[in-house]
Amino acid sequence: MDQALRLLKFRARSEQEMAERLQKKGFSAEWAQQTVARLRELNLLNDAALARDMTESRRRGGRGDHRIRQELRKRGLPKAVADQALGGVAAESGAERAWGALQKRAARLKGLDRDAAYRRLHGHLVRQGFGVDDVRGALKRFFSGEPEGWGTNEP
Repeated sequence: MDQALRLLKFRARSEQEMAERLQKKGFSAEWAQQTVARLRELNLLNDAALARDMTESRRRGGRGDHRIRQELRKRGLPKAVADQALGGVAAESGAERAWGALQKRAARLKGLDRDAAYRRLHGHLVRQGFGVDDVRGALKRFFSGEPEGWGTNEP
């Protein structure tokens, strides 16, 4: 139990992460599962709360739902818990979050021609996990207003 508590001092962990870490440290699978069950009873491990917190944090950081879902699954959270966190966390729409992420990134690209800026912004939003429709909408909105600093194709 001491080892598990030490692991929790560094960061919150999912039940699966905790069991795997304890087994890597040489504890039996049965003992690791008993420890995880006890930590769950004490509310020191809570997959649903971890998923909600991660989702809120990642959304504030400008990530899209696709990427957040990948990060939740990578941390060992069950699909149902990840889906519930993504659906239950009150947030602005994906299109609005994509728009905000695009605006933050666009400031760095002022000197580029329009086509290069479009490609880079598109790539950035896709890598951040925004859906195709959200990316297209944000780019269309951004470039339809002809932001200052971008001409037709002039460097």
